[in-house]
Amino acid sequence: MRKIPALLGTALLMSSCFLWGMRPESPDPVIRVNRLQHDFGNIPGGEPVSTEFTVTNRGGKPLNLARVATTCGCTAAVLGNQLLNPGESTKLKVSYDPRGKTGQQSRTVTIFSNDPRTPQIGVNISANIVPEPIAGNIRPTPGFPQVTGTTEPDVSKTEVGIRAGQASGISGTLASAGISATDVAVNTSKVDNTGAGPLLSSHPEAKFKPESPDPVLWISATQHDFGNIPDTEPVTYSLTIQNRGGRTLVISRVATTCGCATGVPGKKSLKSGESTELKLTLDPRDKNGPVARTLSIFSNAPANLQQLVHILATVNSANKVGGPAK
Repeated sequence: MRKIPALLGTALLMSSCFLWGMRPESPDPVIRVNRLQHDFGNIPGGEPVSTEFTVTNRGGKPLNLARVATTCGCTAAVLGNQLLNPGESTKLKVSYDPRGKTGQQSRTVTIFSNDPRTPQIGVNISANIVPEPIAGNIRPTPGFPQVTGTTEPDVSKTEVGIRAGQASGISGTLASAGISATDVAVNTSKVDNTGAGPLLSSHPEAKFKPESPDPVLWISATQHDFGNIPDTEPVTYSLTIQNRGGRTLVISRVATTCGCATGVPGKKSLKSGESTELKLTLDPRDKNGPVARTLSIFSNAPANLQQLVHILATVNSANKVGGPAK
């Protein structure tokens, strides 16, 4: 008889989901995040930035967000609420302090919950920390060397960017930095989506400059969605991993949340500047509906010992109707 109130409570929670127009994906708690990645783009190195993610309980029982963890002290994460009834949502505010860093940066925030299928899920933030302008419209490009003891770029080995709309004033701008316009060539093909403008390049094979003396794991994406796929055969996709640090990067292992997903790196040891492919494989057989799996890359990169990659897909099976994937 004592079980009746508990059963009634669960029934009321699940029925409330139907009243709100949301059908639970499972009788258990189900954690869902509106997005798993945010790129701040090019940001200055002197001011913190922040963004918000939305966390929702898509299950039939209360979701307990036990804690959040970050990969370094430069990243902070705060949850609005830790207990979510079925259908409820809360905000996860993630702040990043770029001070003391340059170049491309990536950090992961991990949410731990009582979702039995996904007890931990990670969201990734990334940014390109741009040094302060050095002379007029000229700035150094992160990842390339500079003249020792100066703030001006070494035009014999590097690239400098000209802001959008300033290409016509290149000669005068270079002169203000003590650089002869005859020493460089304009490469207008290198224009990023932030409007940084064309790049000046005086050396076609500029040398790579490590972002840190330690190994730095950089990955081309932290999420891949295979979209709608049949349940007949495995699907694959390749990401790129690069060591942007000074010392050798060693990938010790790659783990996934189930045997249906795998990640295989082409090489497990990468010298400074070296890259390799990470082949993702998802086997959708015996699955139906939305599928979300997490892959963890463990390495000796001190700032990111565990890099998460999220694999998504919607499996269409001709023999099954409705219900979440297992």
